[in-house]
Amino acid sequence: MATPARDKYYLRTLHEEISLFDRKIAHLQKYNSFPTEHERETALLKLSNKRETLVKTARAMAEEGIEFRGTELPKSLRSEDSVIEAEEPKAVEAKVQPDMAAVRDQPVVSINDNSILDFRNEVREYMQKRRKVYASEAP
Repeated sequence: MATPARDKYYLRTLHEEISLFDRKIAHLQKYNSFPTEHERETALLKLSNKRETLVKTARAMAEEGIEFRGTELPKSLRSEDSVIEAEEPKAVEAKVQPDMAAVRDQPVVSINDNSILDFRNEVREYMQKRRKVYASEAP
C-alpha cells in the first residue's frame, strides 16, 4: 500500500479523523451500554490509543511547518487563543454588485462569431425560408 503524501491535505484529513474519534469517544461514554465496566474501559482505551496516534502524527506535521487553518483544528486540540480568534468577526470587504441594467443592455457576443461554428445566420435563413406565408403577408 502506498504511503500517503504528507501535505496540508493529509493534515486536514488527520484533523477530521481526530474530530471523528472525539465524537466516537463522547458517544461511547454517554450512550453505549456494556455488560461490565471493564469492557467499557477497554473500548475507551482502544479508541483513545488510536486518537493519540493520530494526534502525535498531526502535531509532528504541524511542527514540520505544514500549513493548516485554525478553523480546521478539532475542538479538542484548539487552545483558548485560537478559539477567541475564530470567534472574532473579521472585516469583510463589501463586494461590488454589477449594475444589472447595464449588463442587460450589452449585446451578447459569442466566442464562435465569424468561425465555422457560427451557425446563427444559417438558422435564421432556414427559418425565414420555412416560414409559412399567410394571406395577409402575400404580395
